[in-house]
Amino acid sequence: MIQWQSIEIPQLIKDNCVVTDKGMPVPYIVLEDNGVHHFKINDQKKVMDCLIHDKCTICGTELHDDIWFIGGPASAFHKHGAFNDAPVHKCCGEYALKVCPYLAYSRYISKIDLEKLQSKLEYKHLLVNPTKDSDRVPLFAFVKTSEYKINSGTGTFRPVRPYLEIEYWNDGKQLSDKDGIEIVTSLFNEKYNINNLIDL
Repeated sequence: MIQWQSIEIPQLIKDNCVVTDKGMPVPYIVLEDNGVHHFKINDQKKVMDCLIHDKCTICGTELHDDIWFIGGPASAFHKHGAFNDAPVHKCCGEYALKVCPYLAYSRYISKIDLEKLQSKLEYKHLLVNPTKDSDRVPLFAFVKTSEYKINSGTGTFRPVRPYLEIEYWNDGKQLSDKDGIEIVTSLFNEKYNINNLIDL
């Protein structure tokens, strides 16, 4: 397993993110409360700032036309799929796919008592990161789009398709297109109904 400390930090993250005492960059939208960064909880005000001002949720700077989403196979490839997390720059997303425990390590399982934690926090504008789930998907899709829509009812994101680029990631490494497509197709056959799979 590659140690996260050995992964080069993109310049956008170096220039714009706070760093913990252990050297881990803190994504822009992570909740900070009394000097403590809660990596499993999003700061809702910062999320809204990113959506209103077209910012990357990791480095907090403008996306322009570098719009990428990270999500599971159903989010990316189900004909009714949507993403839980707002977009990021490519370099920021790739770094997260290499170092974020949930994204990069298939055996990572972490649970948190959110109600107990929230009761202790002075800052109440919270949005729990819905990708932090104990049910680990077989890969993560990393997709580029030209624009996206926000579903105000669910708070999810629908990128415009067809995607401009698609990458498949697992255990901190990019998979080949062939392997990624085989895994996605198998998953839809078993779980989501192959008829719901968009054209890859």
